[in-house]
Amino acid sequence: MSETHIPTTDELRAHWDSFAPLFEERMEQTTVLLARELIAQLELESASALLEVGAGAGAAAQVAHEVLAAGARHVVTDLSPEMVRRARAKLPEGVEVREADACALDFEDASFDRLLCNLNLMLVPDAEAALREAARVLKPGGLAAWSVWGRPEGSLMFTLPGLAADEVGFELPAGKRSNFHLGDSEVLRARIQGHGFSRVLAWYSPMIRPIRSGSDYAELTLATPRWQDYLAETTPELAEQLRASLARLAEEALSAGRGIGLEALVVVAEKSA
Repeated sequence: MSETHIPTTDELRAHWDSFAPLFEERMEQTTVLLARELIAQLELESASALLEVGAGAGAAAQVAHEVLAAGARHVVTDLSPEMVRRARAKLPEGVEVREADACALDFEDASFDRLLCNLNLMLVPDAEAALREAARVLKPGGLAAWSVWGRPEGSLMFTLPGLAADEVGFELPAGKRSNFHLGDSEVLRARIQGHGFSRVLAWYSPMIRPIRSGSDYAELTLATPRWQDYLAETTPELAEQLRASLARLAEEALSAGRGIGLEALVVVAEKSA
C-alpha cells in the first residue's frame, strides 16, 4: 500500500496560483452560495474584526463586507499570491488583503472576534495546526464558521472522475489524500471542540453547480490543473476515452435528476472563555 501524500505548503501555493483563473471564472460563484450560509451564522452586524482564511479570489469577502458592521476591521487572506491579487482587485479600500498561511497566521493572539474559513480546512497540510491558529487569533466568545467537503455519496463532482477512470482503465496516481480525510460531522465537531471551542454545531449542505450537460462537466473537470497533469502523462486515445466516459456518467446523473456538485459539511462554533 502506498503512503498517502500530504501536499506541502509550496505545492498548494503553486497549485492554487495555476488554478486561480479557472476557479474565478467557472467555480467561485458556486462557492459563494456556501459562503453566504456561513456568513449568516457569524452575526457580522455586531462584529468588530473579521478574518477570512483561504479567501480565494475574494467573492465571498465581497458578500461579508456588505454585512460587516461599519468601521469593523476586515482582513482577507490566502496562501496563493495570485488569489490575493485577484481578491485585492475586487475589494474596496479599507479591506486588508494579504498572503497568509492558515497553519501559521501572522496575527496577534485574540485579534479577531469572527473567523470565516470556506472550503479551506481540508486542503491545508495540517488541519490541527490550522484549528490551533484559528483558536489563538479569536477572542473568547468569538464566532468561527468553517466548511469542508462532506460525504462522498453527496459529492458527484469528486466521485465521477474516479468511476470514469476505472471504467476505461485510466490509472490515477497512488497515494493521493482523500478529499474527505477530515471525517464526518461528529469527528470534526470533536476535533474543533478539542481546540477550545464550545457550542459546536454541524450540518451537511449541498452545493450544486449549474451544469447543464455531461460534456460541460467533463470539460470543466479535465481543465483543472490536476487533471491536465494527469492527461499529459497518457495517450490522446485514452484521454478521449476518459472524457467520453466522464461525460456519459455525468449525463446519466443529470437525466436521473441528480445535481452535480459537492456536499459540504458546515461547522459553526464559539471560542470558549
